[in-house]
Amino acid sequence: MEDSPEDGRSDVKQGAGGGARFGLLLVLLAAVATSVVCAVYLVKASNDRLTLSRGLLDVMVGSPGESIYYLRKSDPGGDILEQAFSVVRKDNDEEFSRTAASISEKLMGDDQVEFFTSRNQYGIDNAEILGYLAGCLKAIGPPESDIPYPVTDTGSPYEGSAETIYDLEVNRVAGSGK
Repeated sequence: MEDSPEDGRSDVKQGAGGGARFGLLLVLLAAVATSVVCAVYLVKASNDRLTLSRGLLDVMVGSPGESIYYLRKSDPGGDILEQAFSVVRKDNDEEFSRTAASISEKLMGDDQVEFFTSRNQYGIDNAEILGYLAGCLKAIGPPESDIPYPVTDTGSPYEGSAETIYDLEVNRVAGSGK
């Protein structure tokens, strides 16, 4: 007996083929939907990272000495601060430069050499604190002008014994497994 439309077997075969195509279409639709959901999640995560990074840097602008002291204590390699600076820099290079300069200026104050050659309230050399900040910045490769370093009243870079402490900390942080 031949397959004929009258006995319905031909329709069954066509229906099975159509069902397979429909199933394939559903799988394809599910894959596209999953891709869209993943893309939305990544964009949201990216926005959350930017928001969190900006928040950390805002806290640092408000109280840089204390922020760096506690970050340095909990994250000696500087990864957290480095990532925050990196995320902001990728989004807006000008904002990054402004924020880094604000943190440095507020940290050092008006008498940069006095700050640099003294110790903070925790007994840590301020040259180490500034070196930590500079090391985090140096690790992401901004222009040299964005790396904080104290200048004298005449505008020339500080030269003295605290420079060694600073350099050691910059190199330790900037080179710590990165």
